[in-house]
Amino acid sequence: MANVKISEMTPDGSVGGSELLPVSDAGSPKSVTVDNIKDYIVDAIEAISAAESVSGSDGIFVLQGGVLKPADIDLVAQHAIDTIWGKDAEASPDSADILALKDGGTTEKTVTLALLAEYVRATIEAAILDISNLSDGSGALTGTDKMLVTQGTTGKYVTLTDVSNAIYAALKTYVAALGAVTTSLTDDVFYCIQGGTEKKVTLAEIATYIGALYTVPSETTANGIPQWTNATGGLKNGLTLVTAVGAEGDDSSVPSEQAVRESMSTLVYDQADIGEALADDDTIVVDDGAAGTTQRKSALSRVWTYIVTKLQAISEKATPVVADILLIADTEDSNDLKKLTITNLATVVNGLLSRDMTPGTGISTGDETICEHTVRIMGGIIKTEILVDLTGLNDGDTAADVIGKDEDTANCYLGQITAAVNGSIIAGRITCFETPAGGTVDVDLWTANEGTLAQDTAISAATGEAQLCDHGNWAAEEVDFLTAFPPDEDYLYLVTGAQGTDADYTAGIFLIELWGV
Repeated sequence: MANVKISEMTPDGSVGGSELLPVSDAGSPKSVTVDNIKDYIVDAIEAISAAESVSGSDGIFVLQGGVLKPADIDLVAQHAIDTIWGKDAEASPDSADILALKDGGTTEKTVTLALLAEYVRATIEAAILDISNLSDGSGALTGTDKMLVTQGTTGKYVTLTDVSNAIYAALKTYVAALGAVTTSLTDDVFYCIQGGTEKKVTLAEIATYIGALYTVPSETTANGIPQWTNATGGLKNGLTLVTAVGAEGDDSSVPSEQAVRESMSTLVYDQADIGEALADDDTIVVDDGAAGTTQRKSALSRVWTYIVTKLQAISEKATPVVADILLIADTEDSNDLKKLTITNLATVVNGLLSRDMTPGTGISTGDETICEHTVRIMGGIIKTEILVDLTGLNDGDTAADVIGKDEDTANCYLGQITAAVNGSIIAGRITCFETPAGGTVDVDLWTANEGTLAQDTAISAATGEAQLCDHGNWAAEEVDFLTAFPPDEDYLYLVTGAQGTDADYTAGIFLIELWGV
């Protein structure tokens, strides 16, 4: 082996551990195996003292691609945390799922969701059920005070009013379901309140109390005629004195004079209903004032004849005023009469038969302009009529311009169409009563969503604009029908069909007629 260079040696491609390496042991030449070196290194590592505490700046060695490298514990810990958080989320946890925890802060263990849920439930339940440290509220209970209940498996609260209502409702149901008493006994017990204190009272005690108020003597007289006894102020022969007379009397009691008088006002109400409509020959009791105070009977037909005679005798008012009052029935089958003033009647009739519309200020403020409306209801048809006199309005200087008061006045609409007033328009026509003069004679009718269009503004500036009638030049007595109809809440405009003269009209009358349903 003398003079052999290490660089010229053949590399060992597979180290088995038994290979020899030359070493010097205190100056003595020796050899060691690869396994000897490995064992020595492992022993040396194991002999290193264990760390008592670990900080983020401490490092450990890791193999990265086969190369041993140092790494901070913080970096390793962060990698572990990132790995855990990078796991897929549990979409539907169940009781068998497991979480990691430390038992007592020292021992790592696992716990299932079922055990954790039971622990949380028991802890919360113990805290809720332990009410020993709460303030005493018995001295000032109110209906809005709350109590904890479990409805099914859901925790909820109820107010003291809710509990009270439930108790009374249940008590009512319970009492209503009890069997009826067929034979009363003296020891039957009733519930009562005496001076604000709940107590019980027997039927015998009630009878004794009533007997002390109304003493009935046992004296008898010939022929069973009841008489007063001076000793007690009661009636002889065992009969009782009643202070109220019912619908059906009996032979075991005697009514007082006061009872008889009071019963006369309620006797009719105690009787059964006749079960049918009143008839002319039905009889009522009346006080014949013409013959003193004698009570007599009268057929209903006589009462009706008397009422009709009185009504016919009422003088007719030649000139009704707004404050006059009429009597009407609330509905066709109602007996409830209401009063209605002439003013209210006129308002109702006018609202049912006639309605009105309002033109824009760009039309209505013309010096000589006339723009009037009539909306009438005829059966199921609503007819709208708009009479327009162009006198005083200006036609502008361009075709398809809005006609209105000069100086670009805004709001030049003839009126707004609404379903509530005009119905849904299904037909229409325009009649020329007077040939336009001063401005262009080519006048068209348009509709638009806005009511703000000004005079001399192009109708194309509007939204949802549509031409309803394109007649051309107008002459008196000509009529043309609408080819389209204004929709609900649209506004009507007169628009030049040809270039205007930018002059005021001196003549021109149109009648616009619309039919709606």
